[in-house]
Amino acid sequence: MLTKILTTFGSIITIGFGIWHFTVPSAFKWYSYIIPPATELVLAVRAVNLLFSLCLVLFGAANLIFLYALPNQQALAVM
Repeated sequence: MLTKILTTFGSIITIGFGIWHFTVPSAFKWYSYIIPPATELVLAVRAVNLLFSLCLVLFGAANLIFLYALPNQQALAVM
């Protein structure tokens, strides 16, 4: 039971951090540190941030799915 509570808490924190991370570039003005002609660098930073944020949200959601929709302990151990 404690494992389920802690895993749920960790998954919710991970999803929240992923959602928050979508707003980080604009909140901290990341692109003001990059010179405007470096368009490839701006696109790379956007892509890395998007994929990292999306992975956090999806891994947290997948963990909750494994925990509640598939209550098999083997599946949770593999995750």
